[in-house]
Amino acid sequence: MLHSLHADPTRTCMDPLLKSFHLLFVALFLGNLLVTAVWKNLADRSAIPEVRVFGARLVILTDWVFVAVCGIGLVTTGILQAMAWFPSGGFMKVPWIYLPLGLFSLSGLIWALALLPIEYKQRALAIQALETGILPPEYARLSLRWNLLGALATLLIVAALFVMVFKPQPS
Repeated sequence: MLHSLHADPTRTCMDPLLKSFHLLFVALFLGNLLVTAVWKNLADRSAIPEVRVFGARLVILTDWVFVAVCGIGLVTTGILQAMAWFPSGGFMKVPWIYLPLGLFSLSGLIWALALLPIEYKQRALAIQALETGILPPEYARLSLRWNLLGALATLLIVAALFVMVFKPQPS
């Protein structure tokens, strides 16, 4: 029974192409999270309405292109690798596999249920401000909420990364 919880060291199932794609998705995903946070905050602080609108539109675009697409690619390539390492299907009993999946899922829920709606609302407020010349105070409150929830979602991803790298084993 314990054997099913450990990878078979005789298998050469870590296909270099699959692993390369997995690492590429990790890099694009994390890079997008960090870069988007920086330039979104810079756009939010701008006094130029067109900059806020442009920033809001690009946050949504890059979320769908990099967060959604790379997130799906990341999970898919990770599960395929896990299935290759644990062909008996026991990979979901391995903490360094199921814990990051849980952390990643929780981060994804924060993104889908909180961050995306904030982004769409901020885009609408930025467009409204472009037309009226007045940025509602709600925009700043939403920015603060986006920053806090985004930091939490990002910390969950970083925690998942550390678990995958260090692969803690049950005692």
